Amino acid sequence: LELIKNNTRIAKFLNEKVKEIKRKNVEVIQQRIIEMEQFYIFMEKHYRNFLAEWIVERQKLVSKNKVRKSK
Repeated sequence: LELIKNNTRIAKFLNEKVKEIKRKNVEVIQQRIIEMEQFYIFMEKHYRNFLAEWIVERQKLVSKNKVRKSK
């Protein structure tokens, strides 16, 4: 998750830098940086959801193993 968060920070930083440049030829770069930022924000959200779901699934597995061992 830290790598994803770092990429999000980089995208936000680059987006701010591009906004400071007032040239026509940076429009494509700016669009790609906006895409990058949104991509990593989306990745952070899905990673958190994945971890939450994995915690539940892992607990189910651990519980099943405890039942098997007690028999």
